[in-house]
Amino acid sequence: MRHRRIIDQLTARLGAAGILIGSTSRAPWIELFESDLGRRLPAPFADFVRRYSFQPFEWGPVMVFGNSGSDDPFNLHVAAKSDPAIWQAMRQAGLIQIGRPSTGGYDPICLDTRASGRELAVVQLDHETILIKNQIKVAKQIAPSFVALIESLIVSGSEPEPIEA
Repeated sequence: MRHRRIIDQLTARLGAAGILIGSTSRAPWIELFESDLGRRLPAPFADFVRRYSFQPFEWGPVMVFGNSGSDDPFNLHVAAKSDPAIWQAMRQAGLIQIGRPSTGGYDPICLDTRASGRELAVVQLDHETILIKNQIKVAKQIAPSFVALIESLIVSGSEPEPIEA
């Protein structure tokens, strides 16, 4: 699987930056998150969060929520549901928030499960449109897929940086 090689490269970089907590054989918080979400997380993102624990981090245009299983406000299973109006709108629309812009904005960065096919785009939503109009508006596409995002970050020459909660 091509995505496993890319995820291994990602976790090597996270490890070198002190962000990777370690590998995990079981992530019950992800199972609960999927239950709340009403769907399974798409591969390869699911493979990443089921196999590894990591702190939240910034890299390139995104701040990626962490995956330690703690109730830290920047962990995936907590942060994605922190704003009930945004959580419900995204969940119903088939979008899964995995982070926010690294600029510190409130716009959700999501996997877009609405498109058919194996590759799911990583998109930035306009949070104000969700909160004011209860509508989903894609502000921009960050990458054509999660794997493409990882690949672009790896070759960018930049390094991931940990986020302190």
